[in-house]
Amino acid sequence: MGARDESECLLAIDASIGEELWVTKIGSLFREAHGNGPRGTPAVEGNHLYALSGRGNLVCANVADGKILWQQSMTALGGTIPHWGYTESVLVDGDQVVCTPGGEKGALAAFEKITGTPRWQSAQFTDPAHYSSIVAAGINATRQYVQITERSVVGLAAKDGTATT
Repeated sequence: MGARDESECLLAIDASIGEELWVTKIGSLFREAHGNGPRGTPAVEGNHLYALSGRGNLVCANVADGKILWQQSMTALGGTIPHWGYTESVLVDGDQVVCTPGGEKGALAAFEKITGTPRWQSAQFTDPAHYSSIVAAGINATRQYVQITERSVVGLAAKDGTATT
């Protein structure tokens, strides 16, 4: 990920020769006094690349050519851009992509990884997004997503985003 021409971008580079293969703009440049641009790293699985911009634009792109296949906005999900921007590296887990929009509609959200169709949003847990990436874990025989926010550490059920006991 990088920044060009007032935009945040995905970039593919052939490491063997240093040649740029493609560039895809994923949203306007996030600006902050200590540095502009994206804050997270993309995740690649198979032929798909998943990334979250500093302004909260989640995209799925084709690895071969950078074509955007689907996108979701964290602000449309009720999130507010944190002071330092969205700094999360999204989690690809099984058949879903999970991220942290934050806010009253639910702090965490999951999407079907191929289509981007929303699966769930954690209505019971509504902290604002902070500066951490989700980790998957098996706790008490339940697959959970563990996330840290400014106020909380939480484990939510991977299947539906509900609080676990």
